[in-house]
This record gives sequence, C-alpha cells and structure tokens, in this order.
Amino acid sequence: MTIDGTFNPGNSTVILNGEIQQVVSRVSGNRANISLYNLIVNNDNAIISNNTAITNQLTLNANVAIGRVIIPTETDSNGNLILLEPIFQATTDTLSIAGVSPDAFVGNGKITSGIVKRKIDQSEPGTYRFFDVHTTIHTTSANNLPSIITMTKLQNVSSS
Repeated sequence: MTIDGTFNPGNSTVILNGEIQQVVSRVSGNRANISLYNLIVNNDNAIISNNTAITNQLTLNANVAIGRVIIPTETDSNGNLILLEPIFQATTDTLSIAGVSPDAFVGNGKITSGIVKRKIDQSEPGTYRFFDVHTTIHTTSANNLPSIITMTKLQNVSSS
C-alpha cells in the first residue's frame, strides 16, 4: 500500500494477507506520517515504512518489520534495467499505537525491528505490549504514569 496524498482511514481496517512482500509506505520523498485506524497483519513478509500511527488497534497474526525496502538495480549488456533482490534497511521510522488501552496491540505475531511508541492510559494500570508477547511493561498503579512509552529494538550485531 503506497500513499501519495491524503489517506483518510476513518474507522476502517487495513488487512495484509498473503505470502508476497507487502509494504505500508509513502511515495518516495514524501515523509509525512501514515495513519491507519485498525491494522491486521497476516503476512510474515510485511514491512511498515515511514512513521505510521495505528489510532485504534494493531493485530499481529504474523511478524512485521519496521523499516524501508530498497530495490537495487543493474543494467545488462543490452542496456536493460534488471531489478535485483529487495534489501531491507532498518530505519528510525516509528510505529505509534495511539489507542491507550492495553488491548490496542494484540495477536501472536511480533515486530522484528524498529521503534514502537505506545500511549498509556494514565487512569488505569495495565500491561502494555511492545514487540512481542514477551516484551511488555506492566504498570501497577495509576499514580504518576507516563502518557507515552517508546521502545527501540536494535538489530543483532556480531561481536566479532
């Protein structure tokens, strides 16, 4: 899904199904934020690019990466352009989950890389998920809760 111009999600749900790579992105050069009401990811080859906000609920039934896809090219001896295997590039793009409910992020999938920003219900303790079901923050009191928590998942880096 590539957005060039205004996309008004209303109260709609965007669903990523299938097995081929699917990217939620703005047109090249347009760095404006993307806003979706509900997003359901059922595809392990999904990538969320640019700064994207889910205003109600994110459901991950598969894995998703936050970053950018680059499609390198080369020219053959006849001058024909050849598209090479796409390359995933981690970025500082952020997935924001604007729903304050702990249930604004559900499902068994995981976010494999990137930055996740969650709004927190300051009036109610709860468990807030970030990258997978094991990456959570649990608030135990409604006293002095932050309104937003941001977490970054770094790529694995070889120590040698």
